[in-house]
Amino acid sequence: MTRVEERGGFAILLEEPPSTKSLWAALVTTEALIAKQPHDGVQVCLSCTREGALSDARAFVDRVSECQSAPRIKEND
Repeated sequence: MTRVEERGGFAILLEEPPSTKSLWAALVTTEALIAKQPHDGVQVCLSCTREGALSDARAFVDRVSECQSAPRIKEND
């Protein structure tokens, strides 16, 4: 795996497929614990192309970041 970029506190790593009939894999990892997210700190994005895998990984990071920055609505006590 090759580290491609850091984005929003996540590292995006990319693995080239072993053959032309395999999928590219982008691995998104983070050291920080993100509360209430349905993942364990690692997300794998598979695609037929390098660009597709990276695009999916970036979109995942953006979604998680957006959820973390969204204001929370509190109920009245």
